Amino acid sequence: MIDQSAYLDQPYILNVQAAAAGLRPGELRLVDVLHDDDCPKLRGGHCRCAPIVRPMTRQERRADRKGRGA
Repeated sequence: MIDQSAYLDQPYILNVQAAAAGLRPGELRLVDVLHDDDCPKLRGGHCRCAPIVRPMTRQERRADRKGRGA
């Protein structure tokens, strides 16, 4: 479980936890958290934006990265 103090500084943590809801033991779910370009979190600060939280399976992540040329 995540430290309760994380909720105060990083409010998107609740969205990350929601993305993991319903996982079976041993199931893997990758989560992309896409912050705004000017979000302080990208420079080691506290998140002040409303990031997009995208849960993905390993196959979806591979297809997404291939589509972006990464």
